[in-house]
Amino acid sequence: MKIRNVVYKTRNIVVVLKRKVQNTTNCVIIGSGYSLSVNEKGQVIYKDPLFFAPSGKGYGNCDVFSMFFTLNCLGLQEAGKDLADFINNKLYHYSGVILHGHSKCGACFLNLAQWLNRKVSIISISAPINISGAPITSPEFNQGLNIVEAKLFNYIYSNHKVDKDISPNSNFLKNINLVAFREHRYKIIVSTCCRNITFNPVSVFLKWFDKMHGINGDGIIPLCSQVPTFCSFDLISATHAESMHKSIKFVKPFL
Repeated sequence: MKIRNVVYKTRNIVVVLKRKVQNTTNCVIIGSGYSLSVNEKGQVIYKDPLFFAPSGKGYGNCDVFSMFFTLNCLGLQEAGKDLADFINNKLYHYSGVILHGHSKCGACFLNLAQWLNRKVSIISISAPINISGAPITSPEFNQGLNIVEAKLFNYIYSNHKVDKDISPNSNFLKNINLVAFREHRYKIIVSTCCRNITFNPVSVFLKWFDKMHGINGDGIIPLCSQVPTFCSFDLISATHAESMHKSIKFVKPFL
């Protein structure tokens, strides 16, 4: 498998140009939270299980980039520094830069605002920003799973540093900067599956899992980890698997 249009690559992140349009002054950087590693020729040498690359559709008349963590990423802090460098030094010709980050990528995007030397817009969706984090990434949580559940979540959540960074009481969550981004345009979106009606098999499982294990969130991230205590937020009905797509509509007013 080959990834075309890799425009920026470091030890920690890969940035891909998904869509280029004519006569635009805006761009969107999508961060779905997946990990992807490519060699110098763009050949994929690693991708997350259930890896899904956003299509870039639905974002209006703007250029669209996708950002992925690498397999050997040193963590959300380091990934954020690299993406801030890309924005500061490579995207200066855009008058508007919008970051649309899901899950751990949302937390990464909020935190990286401290290194930006220009104004951007940040939309965070289903992001674990509080110290309670994502319990399913912790060994203690996995001990309470049955064999099938444990195999599934060990398959999806690996020993990556970016996954450890959203574990409860991680150093990243203890030190996340939730002040700097408030100098920019932003929106924080919280997702819950308690009222969500879905026929998507993954989402059906997440709704069951959320209820069975008392997550009280979107099937992956608890509400207590998502809800900010310092600003307003929007609440949507969606599982963790659906919330990225459902939140695209919140990006358009920022274009």
